[in-house]
Formats: sequence, C-alpha cells, structure tokens
Amino acid sequence: EEARVAKVESKRMLAAVSHELRTPLNAILGFSDTLQTELFGRFSNDRQREYVRLIHEAGEHLLSVVNSTLEISKLEAGTYTLHPEAFNFSDAVDASVAFARADATSRAVDVDVTIAENVGVVYCDRRAVQQVLINLLSNAVKFSHANGCVRVKAERTGNRLDFSVTDNGIGISAD
Repeated sequence: EEARVAKVESKRMLAAVSHELRTPLNAILGFSDTLQTELFGRFSNDRQREYVRLIHEAGEHLLSVVNSTLEISKLEAGTYTLHPEAFNFSDAVDASVAFARADATSRAVDVDVTIAENVGVVYCDRRAVQQVLINLLSNAVKFSHANGCVRVKAERTGNRLDFSVTDNGIGISAD
C-alpha cells in the first residue's frame, strides 16, 4: 500500500513539476523566436544568430520532453483523452518528418516517405498519431548509421491503416 501511495504521489509531483517547467519554457521559446526574426535589430555576427537558434531548438526539445512526460502521466493515470478528427494522414507524416529533418540532415541520414494513394483521410487523434511518428522517426534517425536511410511507409488494407518506420541502424538485440 505504501508503495502504491508513493507511486501516486511521485506521479502527481512529476505532473506538477512538468506544468511549472512549461511557463518559463514558453517564455524562452517566445523570446528566442522573436530574436530570430531580428525584429529589434540585426545580429552583429553569425555566432549570435546561431546561439539564438540553438537556444530555440533546445527549448523546443525540452518542451517536447515535458509534454511527453505529461502525456505518459495521463496515460498511466487513465486520464488521457483522445480527440479524434478527420485529417490527411500524409500531412501528419509531413509534419513529423519536418520535425526530425534537422537531426537527420546533421547525421547524414536520408528520410524516404512512401504513402500509398489509397491512404487519404483518417479519423483519429492527430496529435497522438504525430507524437508516435515523431518518436519513431527520432529513434530511427538517432540509431541509424551515417549515410543511412529511414523509411516511412503507409498503406490501407481494407479499413485498416498500416504504417511503419524502418531504418538500417544498429537494431535491437535478440535478448
């Protein structure tokens, strides 16, 4: 019973800390985004521009980690609510690939997308689908060798949508 109570309390604390982190992260993202536009004047050198870009990317990554943590807490607590909607699956794939593109480029990994014409519109929680795709793509890129290839494939089989993200990276051990 004590272990169960401790687990519940740690989840609450994790959710509270995650919420508290989002406020300053949103400020960091907003200010760095404004700085990137050079609205208040041009940078005097490329290093300043690069640092602001890196701050923005690091903030986006940390916010993604915080959001994922909150989603996991909601899933474990049984409070995650799905919000199904109709959307073009290839648009979700494009958005997810765009998220992983910079990392893929820096690691010299190609991303190949093959969406069958019959996929079209799906009805499900777009944010959840994109999060799954982003997680799969990020892992595929992360564990691919330089000059490797990550493939996203989707096709319909009857009423079912089959999609996969594959890579030629190190793989998972048989154990």
